[in-house]
Amino acid sequence: MGRGPAPGARSCSVPGMELKVIQVDEALTHIALCGRLDIRGVSEIENRFLFTTTSRRVPAVIDLSEVEFIASLGIGMLVGAAKALTRQGLGLVLLVPPGLVRETLELSGLTRVVPTATDMESARSLLARS
Repeated sequence: MGRGPAPGARSCSVPGMELKVIQVDEALTHIALCGRLDIRGVSEIENRFLFTTTSRRVPAVIDLSEVEFIASLGIGMLVGAAKALTRQGLGLVLLVPPGLVRETLELSGLTRVVPTATDMESARSLLARS
């Protein structure tokens, strides 16, 4: 998915928060999020996000490269998915390029418990180790 959009660019196809399913099969769930994970954005996608990431019983990669902002509710949504997958013995990796969202996740402590990668190859490698 690259390193994300150019500053000020937005490639989301809908206003608000968007959840794009990239891959869903017997080996992996790969989702890309686009927009702002604030109270409005989380309320728009949380149920679908949690269902898509946790109900299939396969590891998941969540691409956050097009997320412009993440609030505590967004972090909580990611923690919920990570906990559900961990209970199933599965892994979750966040694709997060350098920038504000990565800094927020690091300051929150989430990156100490949920692995992050900057590209899909690294994400797959992290999942193979979990």
